[in-house]
Amino acid sequence: MVSKTVERDLQQALAAELRAIQGVASITVRTWVADTSVSPDSVYRILRGDRPVSVVELILLCQVIKEDPFDLIARAMKRAEGSQTTT
Repeated sequence: MVSKTVERDLQQALAAELRAIQGVASITVRTWVADTSVSPDSVYRILRGDRPVSVVELILLCQVIKEDPFDLIARAMKRAEGSQTTT
């Protein structure tokens, strides 16, 4: 069973990766909302790490910026693993 800490670390890591690619792609939340079915509140909460991103949302957000969701998940997992070794 996965601990709540590991789950939270992964959620935060996914949010950080999404923010990073958002910056690189120079995309606004408004653009993500216009090009997906994800609501503005959901996008903001996902980017802050306040709530988990669903698989469907992750795929939709990645499609807009032409990012491979598997690559993003892999980077997030490495980031989350790094945060667990420092705590």
